[in-house]
Amino acid sequence: MRITTLKELKGEAAVSTRKATKRLAVYDLSLTLAWEGWDEETGTAGKGELKVTDFASANEAEEYIWSASVEGKGAAHEALRKKASALKEHVFAILAALVAEMLDA
Repeated sequence: MRITTLKELKGEAAVSTRKATKRLAVYDLSLTLAWEGWDEETGTAGKGELKVTDFASANEAEEYIWSASVEGKGAAHEALRKKASALKEHVFAILAALVAEMLDA
């Protein structure tokens, strides 16, 4: 499984400095990523979308809303969707790195 493109990014993000040294990142975003992959067991290729909503500075990672979809139907495509859903931790790690970079900039 691999993420191929960022299809959509909506929302707002800002960085502010308080008391000349404390930096704060404030954001409220939703994003849609495209994925594609191959299931060696079934010989099925597929693609779909990963969506993250409620990616906000007021929320913890457990509160982000996550979904994975696949183009196509049937057991083989559902297996691909589940594999794509396993990218969740990877995507959340990238989002955490983005916030860290916002604070370091």
